[in-house]
Amino acid sequence: SASAAAAAAAALTPLNPLLASFSYEDLCRRYVENFLASTEAYVRLTDVGRRVAQWRERIEPVLRQCERREAFDIGTTATRLLHALGEQRSPPSVRDDHLALDDDDDDDGG
Repeated sequence: SASAAAAAAAALTPLNPLLASFSYEDLCRRYVENFLASTEAYVRLTDVGRRVAQWRERIEPVLRQCERREAFDIGTTATRLLHALGEQRSPPSVRDDHLALDDDDDDDGG
C-alpha cells in the first residue's frame, strides 16, 4: 500500500510538483471533494438550464406575437383612441343661445 502511494505520488510529480507534497489519501480526498463540487455545479447548471428552457417556452410565443405587431406610434394610437371615443360618445355641443346673456333676467333693469 505504501509502495502504491509512492508510485501514485511519483506518477503525479512530473505533472505538478506541488501534488508530490500530499499523501495518497490527501490526493484521493481532494479528488473526491473536487468531483463532488463539480457534480454540485453540474446539478445547479442543469437546474438553471431547465429553468431557462421553461422560461424560453413561455417567452418565445410572446416575442413572436410582438414581432407580428406593427411598430408603436403615439400619434397613430392617439388618433385611433380619439376616433374610438368619438364613436362611443359624441361630445356635448355648445350652442350659442346657452352662452348669450339674457337681458330680461337682470334685476336692475339694464
